Amino acid sequence: MRHEQYPELRRLFACHLPEDMEDCYGTADAALEAGISGFRPDEFRAACEEMSRLREERMGQKPLTDLLHNALAVNYLWSVDGYTAEEWLAHVALMLERRLNSLPN
Repeated sequence: MRHEQYPELRRLFACHLPEDMEDCYGTADAALEAGISGFRPDEFRAACEEMSRLREERMGQKPLTDLLHNALAVNYLWSVDGYTAEEWLAHVALMLERRLNSLPN
């Protein structure tokens, strides 16, 4: 299933943060890096734009957590690693930004 506003983020999170993510990748960051590196350039740029829009919404913790877990299929508990939902999104945004900066123009 695709999310209307954030289809590429949903695909990234649903495919790379499954319940057995630690068995497959070891860490959430390793799982996300695998997903990010698997994007085609157009998909990747769309994911970056989606992340910017999502972070600009500035919803509260509860609505953001619900969106991430339910609509975007994030199956990861960021609080285990010391993040709030907003902090974790900032962390993922930084991962996307690092990749974006390494792509040719």
